[in-house]
Amino acid sequence: MLLEPTLFLHGVNLVTGPGSGSGKTTFAKAAALSVHCAGHTLALVSVGLEGIEGLRQGRQNAAGRTSGPPREALKTEGQSKMSADAGDVFVTAEAYLGSSHCMPEVLDLVPGSSAVGRLVIARARRSGNIALAGPECNEHLAWIVRRIKEEGWADTIMIDGALNRITQAAFLPGARLFYAVRADRSNYIAMTRKMRYLLHLAELPQYTEGEVFHVAGPLTQYVL
Repeated sequence: MLLEPTLFLHGVNLVTGPGSGSGKTTFAKAAALSVHCAGHTLALVSVGLEGIEGLRQGRQNAAGRTSGPPREALKTEGQSKMSADAGDVFVTAEAYLGSSHCMPEVLDLVPGSSAVGRLVIARARRSGNIALAGPECNEHLAWIVRRIKEEGWADTIMIDGALNRITQAAFLPGARLFYAVRADRSNYIAMTRKMRYLLHLAELPQYTEGEVFHVAGPLTQYVL
């Protein structure tokens, strides 16, 4: 079933979930397809290490080579793979560019580095498969989103979130949060509890009485 594209168009869409295998990437792919079918391009971003677990395993199996992801692993192992249309913008590692089939054009370099090396913002010059790799800290994710919007490279941004890091929403003002779960007879009660808990968090009132100390972004242990 094709998702309604108006749910995602002209905004920042953060797709997250309660854990690995919850359907985040499946939902993000379906959302991207609906945007493409509506005749629009978009920016595709992933977060953290979830999309490169296969590359990490491939690196360990590559005859003792540990200095970088082996070329054969780059071509076959990455889990966060999507299809891009011509004009789509995406974030990936420099090492992934050679394995992309979309004739990528590098638009900018992302500050810092990741477990797979330097990240870049690229544009697909033709339709083809892409391997996504994303930042590992919220500050760099916010920088990527701000850069894409300021330059007008895309006005619809799809972010495939990592595990349960819903704190990313605090770094992306106005972002739409989609929470993907995979429920069946064995876990539907636990999934219902997780969804109810998330709803309670989203509906917490803002304290406005008395003296208030404002903390920018999510209240993490590091911030405390």
